[in-house]
Amino acid sequence: MAAFEAETPAEAFVLDDFRSRVWKPLQDIYEERWDQARWDAAVQDFTARHDPAILSSLRAKRKLPSWEVLEAQIKKGPPPFLRPGWVSPLVGKRVNLDWIDQGSFICIRGDKSGWRDRKVLLLEFWASWCRVCVILHRDFPF
Repeated sequence: MAAFEAETPAEAFVLDDFRSRVWKPLQDIYEERWDQARWDAAVQDFTARHDPAILSSLRAKRKLPSWEVLEAQIKKGPPPFLRPGWVSPLVGKRVNLDWIDQGSFICIRGDKSGWRDRKVLLLEFWASWCRVCVILHRDFPF
């Protein structure tokens, strides 16, 4: 995977400011709690604080989406399994995922010795349109 071009100090400041003024404060107001006026004010305040050339440079370097796409993403909210009170349809109860944020994960490659002493997170990718996936995951509610 290609690495991002290094940011200038000004670009790094803009990214940190975006996280603190736009991204983090709006994370809990998705779906029916969406506050359009709050979003509009945050974007207007953020863009007024920063040089348009730096914003344009970051958008090009990082291939960042438009404000409309970001708005739709934040408005939609996090995936259901990351929301408070989520109940797994597979086990019928809440699943505690706090362990994911505790400690770091190590990518195990080649030599698998010691894997019993580490956390292992297995990600399985599949799709509802894939015939083999549907056969393998027959009991999963599509």
